[in-house]
Amino acid sequence: NASDPFGTFLGQVRNNCWNEQIGRRSIPQLMPTPNNIDDSFMDLLSQLYFGKIRVGGVRSKLEGFLDARPDSSGVNCILQQLPARAPAAPGLTPFSR
Repeated sequence: NASDPFGTFLGQVRNNCWNEQIGRRSIPQLMPTPNNIDDSFMDLLSQLYFGKIRVGGVRSKLEGFLDARPDSSGVNCILQQLPARAPAAPGLTPFSR
């Protein structure tokens, strides 16, 4: 919903990437319900969404965290859910995609 753009992003990742594998885990394992998301995965998605980490950094972290291939369809699916320019977290300037 418009009042919670980050929540909307999470919902898009969960819904649009549901059948994807991220390394050794699946989206259903990482995000079984909208309110039950793996803490490390949630932190990474938050950093990505709010521009605290660049796309290349996300690919590297998912490779290290979940043994995900950086160019895998699951990783690409997550990245495709990002808005063209992520909003800044308070006090930060976002990176462009």
